Amino acid sequence: MRLIVGGDSFIGSRLYQSWRQQGVPCQGSTRRLGLVCDERPLIDLENLIWPKNLSIYTFAVICAGINDIFECETRPTETRQINVTNTTILAQALAKRGCRICCLSSSQVFDGTKSFRKRDDDVHPITEYGRQKVSMEKNILAIDRGTIIRLTKVENENGKLLKKWKAELDRGKPIQPFYDMYISPISVDNVVGKISDIADSESFSRLRHFGGEREISWAEYARILCRRWGCDERLIHPVSHLRDGKILPIHSSLASE
Repeated sequence: MRLIVGGDSFIGSRLYQSWRQQGVPCQGSTRRLGLVCDERPLIDLENLIWPKNLSIYTFAVICAGINDIFECETRPTETRQINVTNTTILAQALAKRGCRICCLSSSQVFDGTKSFRKRDDDVHPITEYGRQKVSMEKNILAIDRGTIIRLTKVENENGKLLKKWKAELDRGKPIQPFYDMYISPISVDNVVGKISDIADSESFSRLRHFGGEREISWAEYARILCRRWGCDERLIHPVSHLRDGKILPIHSSLASE
């Protein structure tokens, strides 16, 4: 039996749907009490709640956590408790019962000064979120057969930023994407495929990089979306990421295997 911790998350829900369609025995956890059933066990990382019988799982992918960079900056203690401490406790509990562990990480473990970072490059996070991911990685890699997947930007048009952009453009209002910060978008289907490959194989690298083949600015990404949505590109008014005085990684691409 496979377990998806964070079955309600964007990646977790797509992975659950894919495995169920393929007939793969799996469960996708939820924090929503109204959805709890045999296939949707209650797992709450904040309060350390999960099923008593963890021995039924042979592979677990942990997609749950707080991924908002700015929330991690403003609530470092609370978010670290979930993203590092409690995630590690659950991973260790599963591993003690013979379960293989796979945790999702981020290009934010690097400082963003270079493009297409390799997996053996030294980590140097400059955000609290990145620092939490570095700590989580260290803990998971200390677990026998624990695996880390670092991801670049996973395309999600239902995410907060893109939904806001779409709403503004639909109302004829301008948006202000960064022209001097770069992303390397990857589709969620690609991510689901990579996770499935790891789950299916007993021979795998313990640290993997998955990302897009090219790096583009947020402004160029906005233009791509604008054309996809049929919106007016003249409403795109690029700005510098330095405008708000925030220190963020400029580059976020990874050299994928």
